[in-house]
Amino acid sequence: MDGQPCIRRLPITVREVYENLAFRGATEESVLQKYPGLEPEDLAAVHVYIQAEIKSRTHDEHTGRPILPKDQLKHGGFYKGRCRSATVCR
Repeated sequence: MDGQPCIRRLPITVREVYENLAFRGATEESVLQKYPGLEPEDLAAVHVYIQAEIKSRTHDEHTGRPILPKDQLKHGGFYKGRCRSATVCR
């Protein structure tokens, strides 16, 4: 699957299942019906995998800027984001 992480050697990527659940508003039951080879435990594993992937990032994949943990942010500091509006730490 082009180097994408798959679920139990099925031709189903973790990303497509996560996108269905998180961004398209699909329920777990509808995802299980859409992909008949999946089991409920697979959906829990998808959530765990994605959380670990997000927590392990050190730099933004689009801008290359470092991702700072909350304890390193300074009150009143100016942090530029991806969009036109910037963020001030509070």
